[in-house]
Amino acid sequence: VFAPSSRGLSAYYKKQEIQSDVNASITEQIEAYSMEALADCTSFTERTEAAAARSRQRREDLSRTAEFGSSARRGRLAGITEAALAATAEDTGNGTESKQ
Repeated sequence: VFAPSSRGLSAYYKKQEIQSDVNASITEQIEAYSMEALADCTSFTERTEAAAARSRQRREDLSRTAEFGSSARRGRLAGITEAALAATAEDTGNGTESKQ
């Protein structure tokens, strides 16, 4: 196509074609990186949503456990209070009878 003496100039004449190929390659790399970055973001979002859901579940479980524990403590406290009042009433009743 070109004479041997003009071989050095062939690169100059193909400059537009080479530049176009480089631009296409860069565009492909950017698109591939964009899809990869989007996939990473999607994956990250899914992982953070899963972690948040686990955290909410733990808080709900702790809340239920705390409510159950509080209920059980109130029941035991009520039982202790009743027993103490009954013992006090017996002591008071016995003390009154012995004084009479």
